[in-house]
Amino acid sequence: MPIALQEPLWLLAAVPVAALLWSQRSDRPDRQRRRLLWVRGSLLIAVVLALAEPVATWRTRELDVAVLVDVSASIEPASLNRALEAIESGLGPDGPARLFAYADRAATVAGAADLRRLEVADSSTASAGAAALDRGNTRPGAALHQAAATLRPDRVRRVLLLSDGQRLAGVGARVVAEYPDLRVDTAALGRTAPPVWIESVELDESDRPLHAGEPHSWVLRLGSRSSLPEAPLILRGGGAEERHSVALSPGVTTVELEWTFAEPGIQTFEAVLGTGEGAAASRAASEGAMWRGSLRIVAPHRVLLLAPQNHSADLQRLLQAQGLRVIRSTPSRAALSPSSLRSYDAVVLSNVAADSLPEPAQRVLGEWVSEEGGGLLFVAGEETFGEEGYRNSPLERVLPLDFEIEEERSEVALMIALDKSYSMKGPKMDLAKEAAKAALGMLNEQHRFGLVAFDWHTHDIVGLQFVRDQERLNQRVDRIEASAQTNFYPALEACLEQLSEVESEVKHVILVSDGRTYPDEYEQLVLRMRQEEITVSTVAIGVESDRELLADIADWGDGNAYTIEDPSSVQSILIDETMNQLPDSAREETILVELRGQSDALTGVDVASAPELYGRIAAVAKDSAEVILGAGESDPILASRYVGLGKTWMFTSDLEPRWASDWLRWPELGRLVAQVVRDAADRRAGAEWEFDLDRRDEVLEAALSVVEEDGRFGSDLSPRLVVLRGDRRIEAPLQRTGPGLYRLVSGEGMLLAPSLEPYRVEVHTGPAGAAETIGPGRTIFYPARDELRPGAPDIAALAELAVETSGLFHETVAAAVGAITAPSADTAVRRFDLWSVLLVAATLLFLAELLLRRRRRQTATVTSVSDTARTRSAA
Repeated sequence: MPIALQEPLWLLAAVPVAALLWSQRSDRPDRQRRRLLWVRGSLLIAVVLALAEPVATWRTRELDVAVLVDVSASIEPASLNRALEAIESGLGPDGPARLFAYADRAATVAGAADLRRLEVADSSTASAGAAALDRGNTRPGAALHQAAATLRPDRVRRVLLLSDGQRLAGVGARVVAEYPDLRVDTAALGRTAPPVWIESVELDESDRPLHAGEPHSWVLRLGSRSSLPEAPLILRGGGAEERHSVALSPGVTTVELEWTFAEPGIQTFEAVLGTGEGAAASRAASEGAMWRGSLRIVAPHRVLLLAPQNHSADLQRLLQAQGLRVIRSTPSRAALSPSSLRSYDAVVLSNVAADSLPEPAQRVLGEWVSEEGGGLLFVAGEETFGEEGYRNSPLERVLPLDFEIEEERSEVALMIALDKSYSMKGPKMDLAKEAAKAALGMLNEQHRFGLVAFDWHTHDIVGLQFVRDQERLNQRVDRIEASAQTNFYPALEACLEQLSEVESEVKHVILVSDGRTYPDEYEQLVLRMRQEEITVSTVAIGVESDRELLADIADWGDGNAYTIEDPSSVQSILIDETMNQLPDSAREETILVELRGQSDALTGVDVASAPELYGRIAAVAKDSAEVILGAGESDPILASRYVGLGKTWMFTSDLEPRWASDWLRWPELGRLVAQVVRDAADRRAGAEWEFDLDRRDEVLEAALSVVEEDGRFGSDLSPRLVVLRGDRRIEAPLQRTGPGLYRLVSGEGMLLAPSLEPYRVEVHTGPAGAAETIGPGRTIFYPARDELRPGAPDIAALAELAVETSGLFHETVAAAVGAITAPSADTAVRRFDLWSVLLVAATLLFLAELLLRRRRRQTATVTSVSDTARTRSAA
């Protein structure tokens, strides 16, 4: 048993004590004097040691336990009864535990029977008496403090908290700070709840305003006491209604749904779980199966779509179908004037040629993005590449990608030799004609195109010519009819004859056939074609085609040989072959898009389901760009970039039938493009606001942090907290508490009464009325006091409290009662103050010293009398 001195400096007093005793010594001490000196010495030593405060300590495993039982109105009576039965059976009358009931405070009770008879009141329905526990309030932190204060510090202290987990935020940290050795175990009590209820509905409004026509994601946490495979869920808002069936498991199930408000203004959103109309809906609200929210919906984004005439009609339709307000115009300097741009949130350039957008207009557009926070989406197309493209232009400087422009091949001559023999009759012929027209569609007016069809004879369908009138040429292709036998030697001769008469950088022939031809000098013919710098590719359709000869012709002609079984593949092959002959700045090839980055613009879009694209412009990403969609090893398809206060996006393919014919039929395209435009359009200029709102029953607390766009704290504002409920409006000032910090002062705090109508809470600055600036806002639905709000126990909060205090969370109350009183390796330090023993000893020694002095005095008196008598007798 170790002994420690609390005031060891008092031992220095032993030196004068020793000197005093030494001074009282005698050369011839008698027995009584020696005894007296020993008693005095012991007395002084006991006093000195008592002043040094010696303490004896040892380790003990004795327990001191408090069991706290939540009796507030939110606790389910059946769950409370089961807990009390577990306490009665698990805690004996002589055990180390004491029992507390708590709501707004804690009260000691002798046992479970006394707890059942405890006087309680409920301030949520009536006024609570001063002597009774108020079941309408829960204060677990205060209850823990009260219980811990009654536990002996020289015992192993434990607390068992039986609760539904309400209002435990921050309690663990405060308990650890005040009672670091206190272990708190927890177990859950059931909450009062109807068969179904709505735990919460969440919508994050802090980052950006909600726009009309824009889908908003709602996260609903729905509670149920049992499994319900098809619980009815009704959503209402903005005059619309939707009915859903949701599968619920016991406890809380999270469901995510979308909703779109068609009109701007203050809108109410309502969710009703498992109820019908009328009185049933009112009953659902009181039972927690209804949620209502009040939201401020702003006007739809205004989008300026600049595109050539007769182009981008599909893009305009997609954006309008997604709720965006689209104003279409042709590219012009007037459309991009500073005054015009201020009325738009975003600009979309679709297949706009650089020569139709003068550099001054490009500079104005770039300044609007970087200095005023505008959004820009650049969609490529056949007009956006070439020698006169956007390379090194003012527009390129604000886009996320740099254009790669190589020397354009303006001289391209393409001929197709198409088999029209009888074996091609039917769908095969139709597919081949569509493929030829698709290849023709890849060419522009600077290119030449020709088509010969062959059976036993050669038919000059389209003589080699510049592509001036594609519609007329397509009509000629449509007239082809299948007949007779296959012989493609004369067709190749016809192609050689026509191509050898023109000067062109590229001369290419595509031979398409499904049959076997007659023998002839094919190798010599193709070598003659190569001497004229004509290349030849071949497409063999089906098993009956002359595959070996066609492959040899492609080999001799320095082209590509294709062998296919499905005639529907002819179109993609002819498109690829045609694109291979075109300039490298426009990569016309089959493109499979892959996900390369993350962005809010992809929310709800299944990129894996995206079809193929058939072309793009060549571009490379800037260092500051984020590539979201790509192809191949490093080819960007969709990329974004922040530019000053704004943001730009770039799509390197088009949104027209030339390259995106399959994408225009993709169901996800409208959502993707609209979300890209909205992401670009959302203003990031101005101050950053952080708005924190907290409500504890009727008391509303608010805090605001403002940082200006230049990094300074927003300390010169006069913000007001505005609460809207129906036609009612309540305001309270937010007072500055620090640089850029504002708070609703508690002395002037705002009280909110429970209501079936939602509250809309916003921050307003500036003069009241039309000129005021509306900042961030939240919605509060508060139909009843928190204690009466249904829901599941907050298991996470109970488990977190146990972890923070080195305790355990128990699945059942019975297990918790057994564990809290079970012995463990935990020990506490017991101590005994020895100074009290020394003080008693010193007191006894003092009495002994008095007794010895009296006896010594009496002895001296007797001796003196005897000596006097002898002296007189002798005299």
